Amino acid sequence: MHSTKYGGLEHYFSYMAKKAAENGWLSIYQYKSNPDSSKYINDLKKIGSKVVTLDMSGGRFKTACDIIKLLILTRPKLIMLHFQGGNDHLPMVLPFLAKILGITRVYRMIHMDYMPILSHRQKEIFKMYTKIIGVSKAATKSFLSSGYSGGNCCTHYLGVMGNRNKSAMLRKQFRSYFKIPSSSIVLGTLVFDSHIKGVDLLLEAFKEVCDKNNNIHLLIIGINPEESKLPELAKNIGVEKNIHWAGIQDDGWKLLNIVDVYIQPSRREAIGLAIMEAIALELPVVAYNVGGIPEIVDDMVTGILVEPENPSALAKAIVKLIENPDLMKEFGKKGRAKYISSFDGVSSVKNLLDILEIQ
Repeated sequence: MHSTKYGGLEHYFSYMAKKAAENGWLSIYQYKSNPDSSKYINDLKKIGSKVVTLDMSGGRFKTACDIIKLLILTRPKLIMLHFQGGNDHLPMVLPFLAKILGITRVYRMIHMDYMPILSHRQKEIFKMYTKIIGVSKAATKSFLSSGYSGGNCCTHYLGVMGNRNKSAMLRKQFRSYFKIPSSSIVLGTLVFDSHIKGVDLLLEAFKEVCDKNNNIHLLIIGINPEESKLPELAKNIGVEKNIHWAGIQDDGWKLLNIVDVYIQPSRREAIGLAIMEAIALELPVVAYNVGGIPEIVDDMVTGILVEPENPSALAKAIVKLIENPDLMKEFGKKGRAKYISSFDGVSSVKNLLDILEIQ
């Protein structure tokens, strides 16, 4: 895994490390390369946590050697695997080597809403994990549908950290920065540059929305326009003038203060911290009905869910909302209430530490 910003997941890791430290635990985070955010690294250092960089890509033998090297270097009492970085050998080799080295507590967090059918050998290895934790019911269901029935699975929602309240000051400041009139409607999304995130679908939908209302702007947070092919796509579609590329930002959620409707166009999504950040700011949501998104967005209660990979359906839902300000406000308030009841980060970290038996 490579960390490009101090985003929702990094804040979650930082707070978790802080609470673990209060219970006498040192947290060590392994990344493929050094995280890009110096603030994230400094916050971990203040807590006493460490970042270890080790590229664990490669074949089975190299993966095994890398794991042994990492475990000997860090001497952990507990291991949690979040992302395998495209290395299918990692989750298979890790619990076996941990057991050999006397590490009895090994956890796997499932951040995917799809899982291929497991072989008998893979099923037996997954039984070696202390717990397999899905980040949503969809993620857990997907894992179980792979043929696994080990009995060590559970679901745990991540959450959003910090004081998340909408700010009139930030709304005015950022609208001025992006030169967006106060009368304009702003759509927003907080993503990274991946086909799975469906920004190409959003651009197509945005064209249809602009054809009906040219006083609409789109803010895209989390994509570097200098490196991405998406700005060229926007130009080819003919919507580049009304799009604002905010780039990759620490605490990108703050920019959502200028947004009126949050859009999540993902083709797949186990759970969406960005959606949690949006509903915390009382934003109504329009999203594709995939993965764990319906566990955050209640259709026609806190937002509108539409058929996956259908730009026209996405556009229709967006237009429905922006033509009904009262509905936008109603969805936003109910979304905020759901954030408080289900996706508060402090409660989430406490519950996860209980699952890990860090007390």
